[in-house]
Amino acid sequence: MTVFAVMLLGLGARAALLGSADVVVLASGAMVLAGLLHPLARLLGRHLPRPLALLTTLLVVAAVVGGVVASVVGEVQDQTDRLKRILPEAALRLETTSTSALARAAREFGLADRVREALDALPGRLTGGSGADAVTANAGRGVAVLAGLVLTIFLLIYGARITDAAPRFVRRPAVQDRVRQVAAGAYDRAWRYAWVRLGVAVGSGLIGFALAGAFDLPGGVVLGAVMGLGSLVPGVGIVVAGLPLVLVAAGLRGQGIAMLLLLVAVQVAETVVVQRRLTRRVLRVGPAPTLLGALVGFEAGGLGVALLAVAVVVMVAAVLAELAPEPEPVPGPVAPRVEHLGPAARFSAPPPPEPG
Repeated sequence: MTVFAVMLLGLGARAALLGSADVVVLASGAMVLAGLLHPLARLLGRHLPRPLALLTTLLVVAAVVGGVVASVVGEVQDQTDRLKRILPEAALRLETTSTSALARAAREFGLADRVREALDALPGRLTGGSGADAVTANAGRGVAVLAGLVLTIFLLIYGARITDAAPRFVRRPAVQDRVRQVAAGAYDRAWRYAWVRLGVAVGSGLIGFALAGAFDLPGGVVLGAVMGLGSLVPGVGIVVAGLPLVLVAAGLRGQGIAMLLLLVAVQVAETVVVQRRLTRRVLRVGPAPTLLGALVGFEAGGLGVALLAVAVVVMVAAVLAELAPEPEPVPGPVAPRVEHLGPAARFSAPPPPEPG
């Protein structure tokens, strides 16, 4: 295990020094995926032998992901092509045929031109470049996925042993215990937070799909998926990622304000029902670091790196929460009860002592 850890650190340092983050991204993605799947494998391990629990976990996840991808991949491609045509038209129609405050803001912003530019640049961001760069990236993607799956399985099998052995590099027993305590607590916070946010993302995606169907808008699967991904940013993600829904509803149906109000209501409900409880009971991760990490990751390597950057933000926040936990509220001193006295009693002199 020590040899594997040293090799992994060496490969990561080499990639960083050479200016290539492929190895770091691959290893980090495998670690994140293994960390997410480990609680499920541990739960199944209570009722099944450990090898069978690991195999069942991998098969269940592969079946679910493969089924979803196989059922929607063709529909997503068709809807994406349709949205590429509809979104600029909807933006232009909003600018030219409406007199609402939303239309005035769209004209001042130059919405149609901005949407067209964003759609032209988006495929390159998602596929790793354009032209020869995209072909090269896609050609090596299969090998990278296979290597990532192998590394994920390895970490699922031996990850717990690696993390248990890591503190032994520290000589002082007290520091070893503190490192184990922080690592265990941070991991518990991180995976609980991640699974809850993933559940919110699935729910938000379904809500976006339902809203598109209720307003009779095209591209409901794609618009719902965008809204689900955006919901990973707490507090503002649903509204921001739901802006394409607002644009299509405003341009095609003239109902952009209604769609925006519904998205705000969904965001408020998510904040009150989920995010506050998650912050109080598990982990506090604000929208600013999550959004910054997602933007930096998307700019650096596309959607996959953006999701990985969000996971890194969550892990860093979990470690900081364990190193400097928020103090429990301590009730202040209780003021002594004072009987109400009238003015005469408050300003009268004390009675003289009785003679001995």
